[in-house]
Amino acid sequence: MPELKRPQNAKEQMPGVAAFMEQLRAQCGAEWVDRLQREGLADGSFWAIEDGYVIGSPPPSAIRDAESTGACEPGSRLPPARRRDEG
Repeated sequence: MPELKRPQNAKEQMPGVAAFMEQLRAQCGAEWVDRLQREGLADGSFWAIEDGYVIGSPPPSAIRDAESTGACEPGSRLPPARRRDEG
């Protein structure tokens, strides 16, 4: 399995995840999204992998899936999020 690192600054080192979370906050409310993220980090249901960095504790199968798509590699980036009306 790849060697994933914990980010020192997740917003800078995991910009795709950060942008996705900001979209969720804008659409669903920051308080609700932040609460679910905190609870998910505590119980293992929230995790993210981008650019060789990891937040939370993904199961081994998720790490294998991320590795197969290149998300575990330094320099990888998530594709920009699409708006619902963009298909």
